[in-house]
Amino acid sequence: MAINRETFRKSISDFYTKDGIYSLYKYYFIDWIAEGYIGIHLNIFEISLLSEKTNKSVFTNLLEEAFYKKDVFIAIFNDLDEDVKKVFRTILWEGKYILDKSQIEDFFEEDHIYETSDNLKDKYKFFHYRKNNISKNNITKDNIGYLYLDHNIIRKIRPYCPQKVRDYYI
Repeated sequence: MAINRETFRKSISDFYTKDGIYSLYKYYFIDWIAEGYIGIHLNIFEISLLSEKTNKSVFTNLLEEAFYKKDVFIAIFNDLDEDVKKVFRTILWEGKYILDKSQIEDFFEEDHIYETSDNLKDKYKFFHYRKNNISKNNITKDNIGYLYLDHNIIRKIRPYCPQKVRDYYI
């Protein structure tokens, strides 16, 4: 079942904080705007004024542009680092990307005290982090938590993922 644009935009707005989307803007969006993937509706003056003080809805619209159309998503996905693509694929097909203790340095900023979504490195700000509640019956103590995406975001971009799992068409 398809997701309409308004529902998708609301899911993005609810899932991402302004700081999280601004981190994505600094890390990815500037290049994507320059390449013409997103921000086509913005003129050069509007682009030059984008900053930390810009309204969240502007950044939400840019992220929605990146995810909503198949050809744009594929072009952007193909430009991502292999490790970010791997996280995307795993989340799209398995629902989450499980992190081990050994991956803390790879995914989180050096100066973090606690692992939170806010402390993810900028290139991983597409995702949110949830800590596992470790108990005697739970998996292992090395499994510290996982990265995930909003369900509606997954539903929208899963069909666009260039490498589908074997059972996708069943």
